[in-house]
Amino acid sequence: MKLVIPVVIVSWLLFSCIQPKEQNEAFVVKVGNKTLLKSDLERNVPSGLSDKDSLFAAEHYIRTWIIDVLLYDIAEQNMSDMTQIDRLVENYRRSLVIYQYQEQLINEKLTRKITDNELRKYYASHREKFNLDKYPAQGIFLNLAESMSPDDIVPFEYIKPVVREMCVNQQKIDFLKKMEEDIYLRALNKREIKFYKE
Repeated sequence: MKLVIPVVIVSWLLFSCIQPKEQNEAFVVKVGNKTLLKSDLERNVPSGLSDKDSLFAAEHYIRTWIIDVLLYDIAEQNMSDMTQIDRLVENYRRSLVIYQYQEQLINEKLTRKITDNELRKYYASHREKFNLDKYPAQGIFLNLAESMSPDDIVPFEYIKPVVREMCVNQQKIDFLKKMEEDIYLRALNKREIKFYKE
């Protein structure tokens, strides 16, 4: 069943300047104890649209938001066991925090640029990764595809950007492995890890 929000109401919601007493932001709609703020709506409506398209996008977002709130409330009330959900949420949060921290460390610590000599060294020691048949015959590889067999190695000059990307990824992997090993050894030395014998 489609939840209809008349355009007149949407227009009023979008452009009204009602200021709630408890805060300085205008409310757009409230469902139970959940409130959609005008600023949240504006952030989720693409800029540069015509008035008509902007109004349509706003109506769609409001309707989707309302249905999402209603479905969540119903689901939460009717779930017999939330233990698994809580565990999944905690696992996802843990993974997300670790990932963001690793990205932060990489951006802060991994600033050294890879030299051309290092790229050539990597290329020479991983030549099997650069067979012509592993790359689509398009763009710069079109001429190569005509003059080389699929098992031939793509010359360094043609594949240099790919080599650089591989080197950067390997550099990140090595950095994170070392970081994890350092953390583990430091915790062992500080006796923060305790193993239990059976």
